[in-house]
Amino acid sequence: DGNYVATRSIEDSLCRPRFGLSDAWVPAKIENIEKDRIVCRHEHKFWRNPHGDLLDIKEKRNGIQSFSQECIRRKSKFKTRGKEKKILLVRWFTNVNSDKSWGRSGSTISTTYAKTLTQSLYNQFGTNLEISTCFIQSGFDLDALALLGSEFSARGYTAALYLLWPTRFEDHQSAGAQGMIPAKSLFQCMRSLERAGLFSAFPHPAHLYETLVSKSWLTMVDNKYFLLPTTTRISAACIFSDAFKAAHLALSTLDSLDGEKLNFKGVAKLGYSWEATDVRFFHSIATLANVLKALVAQPGASVDFVFVQRLVPQVIGELRYYCVDGQPIHTAYTAFHTIDDHLFFSDFHESKDRASACREWKFDTTIPSHSLLTQAETNALTLVQRWLRWLRQMSADPLPFIRIDILVTADASVFTSELTELGASFLSWKQGPDIVFAAVARHIAASSTSFHNDCTICDSVDQDDKGNHHVISKKPATVVKKRKKKRKHLDDETTVQSSGDT
Repeated sequence: DGNYVATRSIEDSLCRPRFGLSDAWVPAKIENIEKDRIVCRHEHKFWRNPHGDLLDIKEKRNGIQSFSQECIRRKSKFKTRGKEKKILLVRWFTNVNSDKSWGRSGSTISTTYAKTLTQSLYNQFGTNLEISTCFIQSGFDLDALALLGSEFSARGYTAALYLLWPTRFEDHQSAGAQGMIPAKSLFQCMRSLERAGLFSAFPHPAHLYETLVSKSWLTMVDNKYFLLPTTTRISAACIFSDAFKAAHLALSTLDSLDGEKLNFKGVAKLGYSWEATDVRFFHSIATLANVLKALVAQPGASVDFVFVQRLVPQVIGELRYYCVDGQPIHTAYTAFHTIDDHLFFSDFHESKDRASACREWKFDTTIPSHSLLTQAETNALTLVQRWLRWLRQMSADPLPFIRIDILVTADASVFTSELTELGASFLSWKQGPDIVFAAVARHIAASSTSFHNDCTICDSVDQDDKGNHHVISKKPATVVKKRKKKRKHLDDETTVQSSGDT
């Protein structure tokens, strides 16, 4: 199943969290030259996968690999001091299949997403790139990783990427639990590594990322200026005590904030939630009470409040603005067409292009739809600029990407729907991953350079080596070339014994 990484010793990655070099210079010996490829035999002995299995590097199909010429250096002439950009990649421990609905790169936790992102980093830094991958299985792994910040900093690492989904659930309790981990563990880990000097290059610095993913911004800003549906919070304590009373209190608060009594329709939602899993529609006090109980009483949930938000009437579609380096550069036209029997929003649809949206969205018929869409887009872009300014106030750190979703009604009015972090679905935007990940790579390149750039595996490469055919090979993102046949593993105890004999 691949994903083998190079570890510094036989003991490394026996226990969790498991990590090792997934892109780095490692020692090898030239075996053959075939046209523009150079066939090498790996001389580094220790390779483990996310489960801790040790690779039998002596077996030919595991130890032999071909490289392009740019990935080969003679050991006697190899120097990396002061040049390499060292990055820590924190990702889910199993291979997650790519979800095509997310677009070409798949979802943030997928293997395809990780490969696409690291390829963009390689495009930026070339062979001056070193990536250490840490495989996460639970919040326990993140708690342990949080203690290693000083070690990574001392080894020259300056940036960290986190391809995980924080939730308000215990380990393995979230619906569709792959890639979902306790938010508390993730943000504690991010802050610990940031204090050690590893800035969070993906998705955002901890303080901004937590603001976005927790949805706390919903009640932090002036809802009239940012055209937000009126929103309040109701505590879990109030819900558990008397859900009907909690529902009545929440709706009374919305009426008070609006200055008038409106209809009962709205949505209840949780922060730290993914793919609209915890967004529920309600149409009365009774249905709101049931929705509130359902949200806070989920197995493994650690929820202290629920957002209750007024429903925007006559919504016909949504404008999704993809903003790169502070500028909207792409728009997707989408809609949820159905509220199912369980009060979930469903039947998601993306229009092929703007012209299709004009035909599919049900604007008021008294005015041409293209004129109303133009009006909505003009107002939406004004709103997007307000949010981009607010985001800069929230964090002066680089903002390579943000997606801002705007609801559109039948009369072309617009309302803020969502602020979506770096890692958002690209949908049908095929160029999106390349453009966004290139922006991430540029921001990493512009970050401070480390002064501890000795090669992690080949720490003696500056010394002369008289063997003319000994080289340092640049290992690609996948340590061992994937094959359909299952690789042979060495038993850990046998390996330790053999090492002792050697």
